[in-house]
Amino acid sequence: MPYKLKKIIFQREHSWGYETYSYDLNTEIDFPFVAGRLDELVPKDYPQIKKYRPDIDDFPLFNESGLTKLTPEVGPKGIYYLELQPRYKLKQLIVEPEDVVVDIYFGAEERLIYSFYNPTRRNNITITAASEKDKDNVHSKLKSDPTDIVWRKYFIKCAITDMNEFFAKEATVPEGLMAKSILTADEAAYYLRTGKKNLQNLASLGKIKKVRGGKYRKEDLDLYSNSVLKKKKSPN
Repeated sequence: MPYKLKKIIFQREHSWGYETYSYDLNTEIDFPFVAGRLDELVPKDYPQIKKYRPDIDDFPLFNESGLTKLTPEVGPKGIYYLELQPRYKLKQLIVEPEDVVVDIYFGAEERLIYSFYNPTRRNNITITAASEKDKDNVHSKLKSDPTDIVWRKYFIKCAITDMNEFFAKEATVPEGLMAKSILTADEAAYYLRTGKKNLQNLASLGKIKKVRGGKYRKEDLDLYSNSVLKKKKSPN
């Protein structure tokens, strides 16, 4: 099934830096869903393209630790493509907002391409990621059967990091905190293993209830945490 598309940003990582290509479309178009391999990154009907801006940067896309934070301004109904350098994959991936649709494809020269489609009204999406050598041969496994959607979904799930599960493995909550029913903002952020700013954003979006004095009920935090886990584990 095709999806509505208004803008495309494509970045290709190199050992020396990266390339960026931006395409603004004159009109919203139906872009076909592509399985496995991306034969067409942009519409072949070039008159539809309003603006094309090639840009070359010699600054690394990932730092020495293999980490990056990207905020592409794709706009509503825009898509961002990230093509890694040969024989690399994303080890960990955090994408905001949560409604962004993530997919993975194989490209030429043993390159993996990740796509991020923004169905929301936000202009920017945020991608925090860690890359590493493709020791699991993700590229060759995808290439062996481009139509195997199970493999693609599996590799995406392996990369996307559930912050609650991650921090739950890293540390336990102190007994004193567990005994409380009402937590301060700092305590609530620690309890969820997230930042205070992110906690406040969740509260402003109505995802977590706030009580008098800017405090939080532990039971409400548990409800949010459990809902996130269920959403991540859902097959759909």
